[in-house]
Amino acid sequence: MTSAAAARSAVIADATLRRISPGMWLGGSPLRLFRLSDRGDRVLAGLVESGSWHPTDDGEERLRDRLLNAGAVHPAPRRVRGEGDEEDLGEVTVVIPVRDDAPGLAAVLGDLSGNLPGTAGVQSATRVKAVVVDDGSRDPGAVRSLAAANGAVLVRHEQARGPAAARNSGLAVVDTPVTAFVDADVRVPARWLEPLLAHLEGRQVVAVAPRVRNTGGQGLLARYEEARGPLDLGAEPAIVRPRSRVPYVPSAALVVRTAGVRAVGGFDEDLRFGEDVDLVWRLGEAGGAVRYEPAVVVGHRPRANLTGWLGQRVDYGSSAAELAVRHRGASAPMVVSPWSALVWTLASVGHPVPAVGVAAGSAAALARRLPRSAYAPRWLL
Repeated sequence: MTSAAAARSAVIADATLRRISPGMWLGGSPLRLFRLSDRGDRVLAGLVESGSWHPTDDGEERLRDRLLNAGAVHPAPRRVRGEGDEEDLGEVTVVIPVRDDAPGLAAVLGDLSGNLPGTAGVQSATRVKAVVVDDGSRDPGAVRSLAAANGAVLVRHEQARGPAAARNSGLAVVDTPVTAFVDADVRVPARWLEPLLAHLEGRQVVAVAPRVRNTGGQGLLARYEEARGPLDLGAEPAIVRPRSRVPYVPSAALVVRTAGVRAVGGFDEDLRFGEDVDLVWRLGEAGGAVRYEPAVVVGHRPRANLTGWLGQRVDYGSSAAELAVRHRGASAPMVVSPWSALVWTLASVGHPVPAVGVAAGSAAALARRLPRSAYAPRWLL
């Protein structure tokens, strides 16, 4: 696809896009107002009515780019190519970091091959190469055998160095323009790459991530994780930037321009957790765009028990302070109203009854300030 064709590819409206008045539109993340010409107003009205818009000239292309950058529109999900298509998206190297998870590695290599583990082949017209990075597994022979059976390049760390170092070691041996990072506890569907690669045809896009949903577990905790998994960023497409609806994407499954990630120094190996958030924000600071494409859904194996689940949450939370120091203003602040602060203060110093009274009073006062709703209790209004 030529750059001009890519620039004028179709877009869809974000769920926030609304017409406020003639020539005035609201949308994007964070929300903002757009003042448009009569022609621009007609274009967006047509987009909302038809569901998609394909720019037809340079002026519409500039409007499209402005709206894309604001998150008010998104690239339309591209169809997956059929067997008879001639378009060649080239080779992609998939880097798989693993430590003591041979079954997970076998599964993801099987997904990439399109066949059972231990066989050769590719899952689609996109040619896939694999690099397995063994980050200090206690049974290196199992990892070595799986890599060899699937034709993957093997990189070995004798001692565990962490996920950032593992991904960087894999990145160092990549010789393709596109790299996909896929963790060993992730399952990818057939033909998952093409819709993501389509985003990289955009001139500024340096990375794109699919939706990650927890699947395959059993019990109440697994059902909760499937509904409220921390890696699941929702069903709406988005441009990824701090303080927006989708402020980051995880590296559990992430497709990037190899040169773009190398240009910012790869993953920061000083970060044990949050290294993927840090990378995404540095790519944005360098002028690249990162996109979230939920039309592609990959599966993620949830923690097996409550102890593992709590440990995962602690690990994720431990990166917040370091990220706030490295990227000032990027982390969302905690916003607490004076009334809420008073409630928590009373409760924490051993006065629960007054705390409940303040909470009930502030809720009633807030309810009277809100528009009436058929679903609100009448005694509050």
